[in-house]
Amino acid sequence: QPGNQNARQHGFYSRFLSPDDQLALEEAAQLRDLLPELALMRVKLQWLANRPDCSPQLIVQAIRTVARLLDVHRRLTASASPGGSDGPGRP
Repeated sequence: QPGNQNARQHGFYSRFLSPDDQLALEEAAQLRDLLPELALMRVKLQWLANRPDCSPQLIVQAIRTVARLLDVHRRLTASASPGGSDGPGRP
């Protein structure tokens, strides 16, 4: 709930996070899409693909992670938009 400080002060993670990390966590929790994470994963995927010692399995895992993030992003942004639909043919 907005303004509720109980979770931050007494929540499970509060004893493991610095005050700066707690603030960053609170700010991240307010995000309604995953565009920053998708952008970061794309950069890291390109970095991995350019490393000669990188295993193909790791690249496949990174691609799957990007695909999952994209799917969740679409669901989040669709549920936040009026009508809550991903568009034609999507639940």
